[in-house]
Amino acid sequence: MYWRALAIREKSLGPDHSDVATSLANLAVLYATQGRYADAERLYKRSLAIREKAHGPDHSDVATSLNNLAGLYDRLDRPAEAAAYRARAAAMPGWEVADVPVFFATNRIRDPQAVTPKFGNDQQTDTAAVVLGRATIRAPKPEVLNRAERGAQALGQLHKAAGRQTSEVALSVHRIDLSPDNGASLIAEARERLSRAARFPKQALIYVHGYNNTFDDAVRRAAQIGYDLEFDGITAAFAWPARSGVAAYMGDRDRAATAAPFLLHMLETLGQAFPDVKVHIIGHSTGGEVVLNALERLADRSANGPRVKLGEVILAHADVNTTRLSAVMPSLRKLGVTVTSYSSGEDRAMLASDWMRGDGARVGGAPVHLSGVDAIDISGLGVRFSWNHNTFVQSSMVFGDMARLMATGERPPSKRTPYFAETKTDKGTHWEFRAPK
Repeated sequence: MYWRALAIREKSLGPDHSDVATSLANLAVLYATQGRYADAERLYKRSLAIREKAHGPDHSDVATSLNNLAGLYDRLDRPAEAAAYRARAAAMPGWEVADVPVFFATNRIRDPQAVTPKFGNDQQTDTAAVVLGRATIRAPKPEVLNRAERGAQALGQLHKAAGRQTSEVALSVHRIDLSPDNGASLIAEARERLSRAARFPKQALIYVHGYNNTFDDAVRRAAQIGYDLEFDGITAAFAWPARSGVAAYMGDRDRAATAAPFLLHMLETLGQAFPDVKVHIIGHSTGGEVVLNALERLADRSANGPRVKLGEVILAHADVNTTRLSAVMPSLRKLGVTVTSYSSGEDRAMLASDWMRGDGARVGGAPVHLSGVDAIDISGLGVRFSWNHNTFVQSSMVFGDMARLMATGERPPSKRTPYFAETKTDKGTHWEFRAPK
């Protein structure tokens, strides 16, 4: 049965996929138990090679393979080889934790007094002054073990796993590195990462945060999304200078407009460096306004076709006026994209926004019915005593749907996620969560 699982994974995912490495390791464990040590060694080494290629030399899965081989050589009374593999694992930077790289662009102004790079919520308006860099976000051991347990329960298919998602607040900003050469070194690093991508080959993901988020909030959330999606392409964040407080919230629509040229610059830079890479965008809350503003500008500048290869455009709990989304849809259709909107009637932030703005219903509060929009009502997936404004990163079902959407582009939503049932109304068709019976 292990051999059959291996054959299925090799056929559907290719010989160098990390799930193939898992099947090989499972077989190796079985062979070692049976005393077939030569076969176990061969499979362990093949599993190690795949994981090194897929994840790089310092990934926790690589450490697991190294320790597996060390244990095998202990059984075979080959202490020198066991020690060598165990030393490699021990020398890795905290193999029981996971470091997630997040590339970023921001129009926040850097704090000149800070020794290490820090960004406040003052805004830069000159697009030539955009700041580019890479954040290294560290997931501690409990989060690594939690994700591993979820993956094991789903037989290595994390997008089908239930259980608790990674906690964004448990992640820490390990380091921030600014680009010293206007992004050239970042592009080289991103190219190297793309060369190893197996689950999401030739794909990039940009997360655009919402209101009342710091810079650190933005890169941590992007890391959490990339980590839980097992997104092995380019994970990036666009950090615009959102603020906190009621008065600031009302003015952040202007800041969303000011930030749009910077996000556009980021998109066109990616398109120029990686013309064959599909770029997915997730806009959360007011970040949806930033995304729509940037894509509208991109459509205006793309007379001879888009300057970037766009993938999925996802609006999560979008704090966007329904009329505004309707007005920008012709531009999005010109770019050839379909929008996926996750909304929830349990989202109290959207109810508050409706009351405060008084300019019409918010896209994130109820499904919209517009050509080119797959509207998914995720009411029922929230939790009690919560604002339910982050259900898209707290529900394993929504996460799995996003993973399948970006990996395959499969539509309609009910085809890729059966619990999202097609619902026809006099206004149009949307999809809504139906609890399993």
